[in-house]
Amino acid sequence: MLQVAFDRAGLPVRCRRAGRPSVQAPPEFLGDLTLNAHGTVHIVEPEIHPGHVGVTWDWE
Repeated sequence: MLQVAFDRAGLPVRCRRAGRPSVQAPPEFLGDLTLNAHGTVHIVEPEIHPGHVGVTWDWE
């Protein structure tokens, strides 16, 4: 599980789940995430595979 918490005074305009099979591969955006009332987003990976999984966000 990965959770990202933002200061509620400065929330991003968009959060997305991202992943890539290796460091050399470009990130793939796998879906939009919705900030909850506490200013956090999270992802849960029940099956871990080689590569990277994370959260990206945009301020504008």
